[in-house]
Amino acid sequence: MKALNAISAALGVPLAAVLTSDPEVPEYTIGSVEQGEEIFRNDNERYGMRYLALAYEQVGRLLEPFIIEYHTCSEERPLLMHDTEEFYVLLTGSVEFYIEGKDTPELLKAGQTIYLRANLPHRVKLAPGCDFARALVTYSQKK
Repeated sequence: MKALNAISAALGVPLAAVLTSDPEVPEYTIGSVEQGEEIFRNDNERYGMRYLALAYEQVGRLLEPFIIEYHTCSEERPLLMHDTEEFYVLLTGSVEFYIEGKDTPELLKAGQTIYLRANLPHRVKLAPGCDFARALVTYSQKK
């Protein structure tokens, strides 16, 4: 029983949720943009980026919200794409948003947004003169 209690505590769920096959799914989850779960993806550290997963405790969610922080970095990230749609809100700083097929990047400033369809190659880097930026990015689930 001690081990099961430890498992439920580590998962942040009641012991009953560990013991039942159909745990109760909460209707909502409260979190903070300052306390996301740091994750590592797409070699992000190499390119001066930090990902914080939000709402990661919400079981069965249809959206994947993240905070992405951009720090100065000498290495430029290649274009990447994913098979989900993306909604991007720049919270602080300014970034250049590169989209495949466009000759020049879109310059985004704090408060601006961009919506991307799935499978559209793109990348983001700090705009000249900016040494830190923070964005709220939400990905849809795969279709």
